[in-house]
Amino acid sequence: MSSSFPSELEKIKLLMQFAAAFHRYGMNSFRLEAALVSIAKSIDVEAAFYCTPTMITGTFETAQGQISRMERVTPGDIHLKKLCEVDQLADRMAFLNDDSMNIAQELKSITQQVDPYHPLVRIFFFGLASACFALILSLRWLDTLIAFGLGIIGGLVDLATHKYKKLAEMKEAFAAIIIMAMIGLLGQYTSLKFHPGHLILASLLNFLPGLSLTVALAELSMNHLSSGTAKLMGAMITLLKLAFGIMLSYHLFGNEMLLVPKVAADLPTWLRWVGVCGSGFSLGILFKAAKKDIFLVFISAFIGAVATTVGKNFFGAEMSAFVGGITIGAFSNTLARVLHRPVSLFLLPGITLSVPGALGLKSVQSLLLGRDITTGLGEATVVLAVAISLVVGFLFGNLLINPRRNL
Repeated sequence: MSSSFPSELEKIKLLMQFAAAFHRYGMNSFRLEAALVSIAKSIDVEAAFYCTPTMITGTFETAQGQISRMERVTPGDIHLKKLCEVDQLADRMAFLNDDSMNIAQELKSITQQVDPYHPLVRIFFFGLASACFALILSLRWLDTLIAFGLGIIGGLVDLATHKYKKLAEMKEAFAAIIIMAMIGLLGQYTSLKFHPGHLILASLLNFLPGLSLTVALAELSMNHLSSGTAKLMGAMITLLKLAFGIMLSYHLFGNEMLLVPKVAADLPTWLRWVGVCGSGFSLGILFKAAKKDIFLVFISAFIGAVATTVGKNFFGAEMSAFVGGITIGAFSNTLARVLHRPVSLFLLPGITLSVPGALGLKSVQSLLLGRDITTGLGEATVVLAVAISLVVGFLFGNLLINPRRNL
C-alpha cells in the first residue's frame, strides 16, 4: 500500500493546505496555530506557524535544514459544514494515521463543494434573522414585518457582492445606503408609524461586526497581537462603512427620516424568546452548518441567550456577557469532547447573540451623525466592557472544561 506522505515536502504542502482551509472557514488565529502544530507533530513534522487575517507563514525543520512557506489568504465567511469536514479529515490524518487515502484530494473536494443551502434560502433567513432581532428588541408587529422585508434586501445585497467581487469591499456601505433609503421612503411617503432607530439596527443586523470585534479582543487577550489588532481595525472599518451609508442617506433624505412618530411596543414580552429561538435557527443557515447540525447550533445559541439574560437580571448588562461567555465556553467544550466535533460549531453561534455589534453601531452613529461625543464615547465604553466580559467569560470556560483539542 502506498503512503499518502512519501516525502517531507508533500507533508509540508498538505499542512499549508489545511491551514488555508481552516482559515477560510472561520478558524481564529490562536486556535489555528496551535491546531496546526498538533497536526504537524502527529505526522512527524517539526513546525511553527504564524497566522494573520491575510497571511499564514509556516517554518519547518527538514533533513536538508529549515524551510519556510507562506500562503496569502483573505478573510472568509464562517462555513461550519466545511469546517467540520476539514476537522474530521485532520482527525483521520493526525490520530488514526490514515495513510491509505489521498488526503490532499479529499481536502480539495471539500473546498470545491457547493454551499449546503440555496442562495434564496439564505436570503429568506437574512430577513428572518432581522425580524427575530426586532422581536428581541420588543418592537411592534409592523416594525417586525418591515425588518423582515429590509433583511431580505440585505440578503440580496450580500448575494450580489458574492457574485460581483468588485462590490465586496463596500458591501456594508451599499447595504446601509439601500436599507436607509427604504426607511427614508417609508417615513416620508407613507403614514406608517415605526421606530426608525431600532429598525435600522434590526435591518443591518447581518452586517454588524460584533462577532469580529469579540474574536479580535479574544486574540489580543491571548497575546496574538498582530492578528487581534488587524481584526479589531477590520471591525472598526466595517462600522465606519455602515455609518457612512447611514450618513449619506441622512444627507439624501434629511433628518426627517428619523422623525417618524414613535409608538410603544404592542407585543407581549414572551415573544422575545420566540425571537431568540428564530435567531438561533437562522444562525445555522447563515453560518452554513450542515443540516444535521442545525439543532446543535440552535441549542448553543439558546443556551448563550438564556445565560446572558440570567446574568443581566442578577449582575447588570456588562457582567451578563461574562456569565454568558463562561456558560457557553464550558458548554461548547463539553459538547466538543462528547461529540468529537470542533468547538467553533458550538461557540460561534453561542456567543453571537451576546456580542455588542448593535451597541457599536449606535456609538458610531452618535459620534458621526449626532455629534454627541459624550453619548458616543459612553456607548463605546459599554461596547468594550461587554466584549471583554464575553471574552474573559469563555476563557474562564476553557479553564473549567478543557477543549477536546485546539480546534
